[in-house]
Amino acid sequence: MLAALLLGTTVNTATGKPAGGTFANVPACQDAEQSGCVVSYGSYAGTPPANGIFGRSAPGRPALCVSPAALLGRGEELTSLLPTAALSDGEPLVEDAPDTGFVTLREAVQGRCRSTSEFGWLDVTIAEGLAQLPQLTGQRGDAWGLHRVDVNLALGDLVDLVDAQSQAWQARGGPSWDR
Repeated sequence: MLAALLLGTTVNTATGKPAGGTFANVPACQDAEQSGCVVSYGSYAGTPPANGIFGRSAPGRPALCVSPAALLGRGEELTSLLPTAALSDGEPLVEDAPDTGFVTLREAVQGRCRSTSEFGWLDVTIAEGLAQLPQLTGQRGDAWGLHRVDVNLALGDLVDLVDAQSQAWQARGGPSWDR
Protein backbone atom coordinates (compact mmCIF):
# COMPACT_ATOMS: atom_id res chain seq x y z
CA MET A 1 0.00 0.00 0.00
CA LEU A 2 1.37 3.37 -0.97
CA ALA A 3 -1.03 5.38 1.21
CA ALA A 4 -4.64 5.33 2.35
CA LEU A 5 -6.48 8.60 1.74
CA LEU A 6 -9.49 8.40 4.04
CA LEU A 7 -11.01 11.86 3.76
CA GLY A 8 -14.20 13.12 5.32
CA THR A 9 -14.35 10.40 7.93
CA THR A 10 -12.95 9.53 11.33
CA VAL A 11 -9.77 7.54 11.83
CA ASN A 12 -8.69 7.26 15.45
CA THR A 13 -5.17 6.75 16.79
CA ALA A 14 -3.81 5.77 20.18
CA THR A 15 -3.07 8.81 22.33
CA GLY A 16 0.40 10.17 21.51
CA LYS A 17 1.09 7.52 18.86
CA PRO A 18 0.78 7.57 15.06
CA ALA A 19 -0.98 4.16 14.98
CA GLY A 20 -2.87 1.85 17.29
CA GLY A 21 -6.41 3.10 17.04
CA THR A 22 -8.59 2.34 14.03
CA PHE A 23 -5.60 0.63 12.38
CA ALA A 24 -3.25 -1.29 14.65
CA ASN A 25 -0.37 -1.26 12.16
CA VAL A 26 -1.03 1.59 9.72
CA PRO A 27 0.40 4.84 11.07
CA ALA A 28 -0.54 8.40 10.23
CA CYS A 29 1.58 9.84 7.42
CA GLN A 30 4.25 12.05 8.96
CA ASP A 31 6.20 13.17 5.87
CA ALA A 32 5.75 13.37 2.10
CA GLU A 33 8.05 10.42 1.35
CA GLN A 34 6.48 7.93 3.76
CA SER A 35 4.49 5.01 2.39
CA GLY A 36 2.20 2.49 4.06
CA CYS A 37 0.49 5.26 6.01
CA VAL A 38 -2.86 7.04 6.21
CA VAL A 39 -3.98 10.61 5.50
CA SER A 40 -7.31 11.44 7.08
CA TYR A 41 -9.28 14.52 8.06
CA GLY A 42 -12.77 15.86 8.38
CA SER A 43 -13.06 19.55 7.56
CA TYR A 44 -14.99 22.28 9.34
CA ALA A 45 -14.94 26.06 9.06
CA GLY A 46 -14.06 26.66 12.70
CA THR A 47 -14.68 24.43 15.68
CA PRO A 48 -17.05 21.51 15.00
CA PRO A 49 -20.43 21.81 16.73
CA ALA A 50 -21.22 19.44 19.62
CA ASN A 51 -23.26 17.32 17.22
CA GLY A 52 -20.46 17.19 14.61
CA ILE A 53 -20.37 13.92 12.68
CA PHE A 54 -16.77 13.69 11.44
CA GLY A 55 -13.44 13.79 13.25
CA ARG A 56 -14.97 12.66 16.52
CA SER A 57 -12.50 11.52 19.18
CA ALA A 58 -13.09 8.72 21.67
CA PRO A 59 -11.51 8.33 25.13
CA GLY A 60 -7.84 7.48 24.61
CA ARG A 61 -8.35 7.52 20.83
CA PRO A 62 -8.05 11.01 19.35
CA ALA A 63 -9.35 11.61 15.84
CA LEU A 64 -6.58 11.83 13.28
CA CYS A 65 -6.00 14.92 11.20
CA VAL A 66 -3.22 14.89 8.62
CA SER A 67 -2.98 17.93 6.35
CA PRO A 68 -1.49 17.00 2.97
CA ALA A 69 -0.35 20.61 2.49
CA ALA A 70 1.61 20.50 5.76
CA LEU A 71 3.25 17.19 4.76
CA LEU A 72 4.44 18.90 1.57
CA GLY A 73 5.88 21.84 3.52
CA ARG A 74 3.21 24.26 2.27
CA GLY A 75 2.03 25.32 5.68
CA GLU A 76 -1.66 26.19 5.86
CA GLU A 77 -2.28 27.11 2.21
CA LEU A 78 -4.39 24.40 0.61
CA THR A 79 -4.28 23.81 -3.13
CA SER A 80 -7.98 23.47 -3.76
CA LEU A 81 -9.45 22.25 -7.01
CA LEU A 82 -13.00 23.53 -6.92
CA PRO A 83 -15.78 22.68 -9.36
CA THR A 84 -16.72 25.42 -11.79
CA ALA A 85 -20.20 26.19 -13.04
CA ALA A 86 -19.64 23.53 -15.71
CA LEU A 87 -19.84 20.86 -13.00
CA SER A 88 -21.98 22.44 -10.32
CA ASP A 89 -24.66 24.02 -12.53
CA GLY A 90 -24.15 27.19 -10.50
CA GLU A 91 -22.51 30.56 -10.76
CA PRO A 92 -18.91 30.67 -12.05
CA LEU A 93 -16.23 30.89 -9.36
CA VAL A 94 -14.19 33.36 -11.38
CA GLU A 95 -14.71 35.47 -14.47
CA ASP A 96 -13.75 33.66 -17.66
CA ALA A 97 -13.64 30.34 -15.79
CA PRO A 98 -12.09 27.53 -17.80
CA ASP A 99 -14.43 24.93 -19.21
CA THR A 100 -12.35 22.11 -17.71
CA GLY A 101 -14.73 21.77 -14.80
CA PHE A 102 -12.26 22.78 -12.06
CA VAL A 103 -10.39 25.90 -11.05
CA THR A 104 -7.52 26.48 -8.60
CA LEU A 105 -7.62 29.75 -6.71
CA ARG A 106 -4.32 30.65 -5.07
CA GLU A 107 -4.38 31.84 -1.46
CA ALA A 108 -8.17 31.34 -1.27
CA VAL A 109 -8.34 28.38 1.12
CA GLN A 110 -6.31 27.85 4.29
CA GLY A 111 -6.42 24.83 6.56
CA ARG A 112 -4.68 23.56 9.66
CA CYS A 113 -5.19 20.57 11.89
CA ARG A 114 -6.69 21.32 15.28
CA SER A 115 -7.93 19.18 18.11
CA THR A 116 -9.95 19.27 21.29
CA SER A 117 -10.83 16.41 23.60
CA GLU A 118 -13.93 15.79 21.42
CA PHE A 119 -12.61 16.33 17.87
CA GLY A 120 -9.61 16.30 15.55
CA TRP A 121 -10.29 18.22 12.31
CA LEU A 122 -8.94 20.30 9.46
CA ASP A 123 -9.94 23.85 10.37
CA VAL A 124 -10.59 25.57 7.06
CA THR A 125 -10.81 29.27 6.26
CA ILE A 126 -12.30 30.11 2.87
CA ALA A 127 -11.88 33.52 1.21
CA GLU A 128 -14.92 35.70 1.79
CA GLY A 129 -16.40 35.56 -1.72
CA LEU A 130 -15.93 31.81 -2.03
CA ALA A 131 -17.54 31.08 1.32
CA GLN A 132 -20.91 32.00 -0.18
CA LEU A 133 -20.76 29.37 -2.92
CA PRO A 134 -23.45 26.69 -2.56
CA GLN A 135 -21.04 23.82 -3.26
CA LEU A 136 -18.88 24.95 -0.32
CA THR A 137 -21.56 25.67 2.23
CA GLY A 138 -25.12 24.65 1.38
CA GLN A 139 -25.46 21.12 2.67
CA ARG A 140 -27.15 19.17 5.43
CA GLY A 141 -26.32 21.43 8.36
CA ASP A 142 -23.48 22.39 10.66
CA ALA A 143 -22.96 18.83 11.93
CA TRP A 144 -21.69 17.89 8.46
CA GLY A 145 -19.06 20.65 8.38
CA LEU A 146 -17.47 20.98 4.93
CA HIS A 147 -17.89 17.28 4.21
CA ARG A 148 -19.23 17.90 0.73
CA VAL A 149 -15.86 19.33 -0.37
CA ASP A 150 -13.41 17.46 1.90
CA VAL A 151 -11.56 16.12 -1.14
CA ASN A 152 -11.71 19.30 -3.26
CA LEU A 153 -10.37 21.54 -0.50
CA ALA A 154 -6.92 19.92 -0.73
CA LEU A 155 -7.14 17.97 -3.99
CA GLY A 156 -4.06 19.60 -5.54
CA ASP A 157 -2.06 18.80 -2.40
CA LEU A 158 -3.35 15.22 -2.36
CA VAL A 159 -2.27 14.67 -5.97
CA ASP A 160 1.17 16.14 -5.25
CA LEU A 161 1.50 14.09 -2.06
CA VAL A 162 0.73 10.80 -3.80
CA ASP A 163 3.23 11.73 -6.51
CA ALA A 164 5.93 12.45 -3.90
CA GLN A 165 5.16 9.23 -2.04
CA SER A 166 5.24 7.24 -5.29
CA GLN A 167 8.57 8.71 -6.38
CA ALA A 168 10.11 8.05 -2.96
CA TRP A 169 8.77 4.50 -2.96
CA GLN A 170 10.23 3.87 -6.41
CA ALA A 171 13.58 5.34 -5.31
CA ARG A 172 13.59 2.83 -2.45
CA GLY A 173 13.16 0.01 -4.95
CA GLY A 174 9.41 -0.30 -5.27
CA PRO A 175 8.02 -1.21 -8.69
CA SER A 176 7.43 1.51 -11.24
CA TRP A 177 4.24 1.60 -13.31
CA ASP A 178 6.13 2.87 -16.35
CA ARG A 179 8.81 0.13 -16.49
